[in-house]
Amino acid sequence: FVSHQIKESLTAIVSDSEGNAIIETLDGFYYLNDGKLIATSDQKVRNIKTFFYGKSGAKWTFNPTTISRENNGQIINYSLDLPTDYFTLPINLFVQEDKQGALWVKFKDKICRLSDGISATFTKNEIPAFNELIPRQIFDNADGSVWFVFSNSSLSQKSNAQFVRYKDNRFTSYNLGETINGNPGITDREGNFWLATQNGLRRVRQKLITTLSVKDGLNSDEVYPLIQTASGDILIGSIKGIHRFANGKITNLGL
Repeated sequence: FVSHQIKESLTAIVSDSEGNAIIETLDGFYYLNDGKLIATSDQKVRNIKTFFYGKSGAKWTFNPTTISRENNGQIINYSLDLPTDYFTLPINLFVQEDKQGALWVKFKDKICRLSDGISATFTKNEIPAFNELIPRQIFDNADGSVWFVFSNSSLSQKSNAQFVRYKDNRFTSYNLGETINGNPGITDREGNFWLATQNGLRRVRQKLITTLSVKDGLNSDEVYPLIQTASGDILIGSIKGIHRFANGKITNLGL
């Protein structure tokens, strides 16, 4: 259906300030209305402009040297030089808006926090993980903290991955004790973060990091897609099939 109306590849499904689903492609954003794809008023300009819709209702506009936040008719501009990847890949790979409405932006050598007109930059001085690793994922927890997944910048590196937690203006690192290459994760209804890796699942619940593997019922430790259903169950895709995590148990769906 999408391929007949949009020539570019679908890259993500996001939501606007009212919670309406928006289909994102390499070149633009579209609403799905009565079986038809309708372009939104916000359209990308390749290599020049893209957008991100935050959970606070804010719309963030990205240009090569500026990020703008628009909400309730007010616009705040932040000066920040952005690499080309921000305009050629889905923007949600690089940014996350937390529960306070602050935007976190990750780079290979720093993380920036944009809030109330102030841009704060954090490097290896505040986050020692930057000495060996680069940030891969950003997610916010139910308690208001923000977590980052740091892992190797290349397959040849063998440094242990780390979870880094930001709370009360402090960063705390948790060494995972092994090398992992994390895939995109999800945050469930309870605020737990799930990270799919080639060595099983990692679940962050408050400060507790749990590993789920074949010992817990997975038919393979190599896990990729994660989806949360309307009932709150987590569907886990591995190279050997699909599982469901519900009520604290993993069930093989036989698919």
